[in-house]
Amino acid sequence: MSYRAHRETLPENSPVDLLFVHGNLASKHWWYPSIEAAVGQFHRAGFELTRPMVLGEIRGCGRSPVPEDGVIRVDDVVDDFIRMAEGAAMKKAMIVGHSAGGLITALLLARRPDLFHGALMIDPVGPTGLVNVPPDIDARYAMMIGNRALAHQIVSATVYLNNPLNAFFNTTIMDDTMATLEMSGAKFVHALTGVDYREEIASIEQPVRIFYGAHDWVLPEANARDYTTLIKHNEFIALPENGHCM
Repeated sequence: MSYRAHRETLPENSPVDLLFVHGNLASKHWWYPSIEAAVGQFHRAGFELTRPMVLGEIRGCGRSPVPEDGVIRVDDVVDDFIRMAEGAAMKKAMIVGHSAGGLITALLLARRPDLFHGALMIDPVGPTGLVNVPPDIDARYAMMIGNRALAHQIVSATVYLNNPLNAFFNTTIMDDTMATLEMSGAKFVHALTGVDYREEIASIEQPVRIFYGAHDWVLPEANARDYTTLIKHNEFIALPENGHCM
């Protein structure tokens, strides 16, 4: 049986086709608050909402299972999101990618310029993937499996000034986090190490806006800045009141 990653399609929710790519240990639900705010802004601006939003889930996250061979590969994830966009009949789509999803976004732009016409990248993993990953990363992830308090402390810290009473975060987001930890552990972290996509990313012609939160302790600003030296048409925007997650 061929692999199929999970996607949720929100029809007639946007003035343009939008594909969302989340980061490590995340799920489609991370986008819900931002989407609610965006749709409100679209309405206030008088846009006609006739196009879909597609919220994909990376292998081993949310409702997307780990593949049968137990290995998550970046190239397979990219192919999954291409199939999602094609399956939703997207045209001239824009991509919104966060963290690890930022690197996936760049590769989507490079590989399918006919399908994807631009992107927003938020605190992205850099073109050479994750660096300085601790050798005991599997053990560190294993410590969070079944330990909701520890996982909550770590994941919550990625959101600058996160409200400890946020019911959506404490239930839906943390339920997804715990399920993802149990299902795939650090598999996606391993997929993001030892890679180098600089040559491919340098071929991108579409416009890209790159956002970076000043309070991001997960990924260094250099990761985001690396894209500005590779992508021809880019704009770098610093967010002084944001952390790794918006």
